Amino acid sequence: MYYRINEVSTIARTGNTYVHVDYWRRKAHFDAAQPPFLTNDFHMHLRPDQQDVRQLVLDAIVNYWRRMRKLGFSGDHTGDATKPLKKNGQVVAQDPTVRPPTRDDSDPHDVLSRPDIVSLRNHKKEERDL
Repeated sequence: MYYRINEVSTIARTGNTYVHVDYWRRKAHFDAAQPPFLTNDFHMHLRPDQQDVRQLVLDAIVNYWRRMRKLGFSGDHTGDATKPLKKNGQVVAQDPTVRPPTRDDSDPHDVLSRPDIVSLRNHKKEERDL
């Protein structure tokens, strides 16, 4: 599995951290400019006093991939009904009233400014054997 973190920001309404991630089955698919196999947005309740905030984000990314592959999901899992989400190749209906959250860089909990979180922006990594 190969993933890219596209965005790390704040969800304006809640102050939680928003992390948008694209996944490919292999880095070769990314290199060939194929569309992502899976996309997700994480809404995370991160606070600066937590031990290793960066590792919490990275663990969530890997654990999500494992869980969704086991369940047979692919496509866009951000709730955007205009983009297909599939389970075992069949389109799963998504709620058309769900809208992506409004995001900004307000950082009310001093999470986005942490160097370990700043370094996640546009972070790419290949995980083997997942």
